[in-house]
Amino acid sequence: MRKIIPFSILLFILPLFLFAQCPSRTTVQGTGVTFVGELTDLGGDNKTDVWFEYGPTSNFGYLTSKQTRYQTGFYCISVSNLSSCTTYYYRAVAQNSGGISYGETKTFTTNCSNVNSSFANVDLKVNGIDGVLTITNDNFVTLHWTTQNVSSCYASGAWSGSKTLSGSETTPRLSFGRYEYVLTCYDYNNNTYSDRVIVDVSGGQVAGAATNISTGLFKDNSFYLYFLPPFLALSFIWFSYRKFLKARKN
Repeated sequence: MRKIIPFSILLFILPLFLFAQCPSRTTVQGTGVTFVGELTDLGGDNKTDVWFEYGPTSNFGYLTSKQTRYQTGFYCISVSNLSSCTTYYYRAVAQNSGGISYGETKTFTTNCSNVNSSFANVDLKVNGIDGVLTITNDNFVTLHWTTQNVSSCYASGAWSGSKTLSGSETTPRLSFGRYEYVLTCYDYNNNTYSDRVIVDVSGGQVAGAATNISTGLFKDNSFYLYFLPPFLALSFIWFSYRKFLKARKN
């Protein structure tokens, strides 16, 4: 039985005469890449097919064209029109009559220079609104953010740490005070973009406290109902008594 071919992906610079027109290692140019591999053994066959698997995940998903090699040595295969600013996984593959052999999984990232920074954007909201939010004491809020054409983000102000390019986060319960949440992101050209929201935590109304204290004297016309009749009666008696005294003097 023929043995499966051992080989490795070239990971270091070697003299150009070893592999003719191939670059010294897997090389990215813009949104294209030239894969470089090395076939170290034909496995007893007189020829071996070689190619590369690649894709945006470790499941690959794409294949390069195949080359048939009749001797050991370095080989290269180019691919163009990949997505910009994207990390790709790849590995070399070789096949002869003895079976298929796979190289180690590696990654590369395409260039980002063609990304227009004017389209970069950071949008941070608190409880679904921009700007300033006022809440009462001992409540929490939810921060939600989205970005466009940025590579990394970090938080500052009332929160901290690196953040995903989009997501949401609920704060602990907030006490009295003013809280500023800032999200700053870098685009692929290392420019920064940021957005911020502010949460004002006020006292609000204390449960059980009276906001309008009533004496009860004038509620529902109680003054006129309970005090006016006796007052009129006493006034009538007083004036009648004075009239009686005046009549006796005469």
